[in-house]
Amino acid sequence: MPEDKDIEMHIEKLRKQNEAAAIELVFSQLTVGITSCRIARTRRYNLGLDDTLAVRQAEKALAVAEKFVWKFKLKHPEFDQMIALAERLRFELEALRNDSNSD
Repeated sequence: MPEDKDIEMHIEKLRKQNEAAAIELVFSQLTVGITSCRIARTRRYNLGLDDTLAVRQAEKALAVAEKFVWKFKLKHPEFDQMIALAERLRFELEALRNDSNSD
C-alpha cells in the first residue's frame, strides 16, 4: 500500500499535468479565435459570404480565454503570451465589428 507521501506526490503530479493541458487548451482556443477572424475577413471581403459563424467562434474563444486566464498559475512569459494573444484576438474582433457597422 502506498504511503501518504507517495499519494500526495502523485496527486500533485496529476494536478500539474491537468493544469498544463488546460493552459494549452486556452492557447489553442486563442489561436482558433484569431484564425476564425481571418476566415471571417476572407469570407466577408474576398468571397462575399456570411461570416457570422466564424465571428461567433472567435467570440467564444475570447470568452474562454478571459474566463480562465486568471485561474492558472502561469509563469511570467506564458502569462504575457496569453494576454498578448487575447489582446490580438480582441483587436481582430473589434476591427470586424467596426467594419460591419460601417457598411
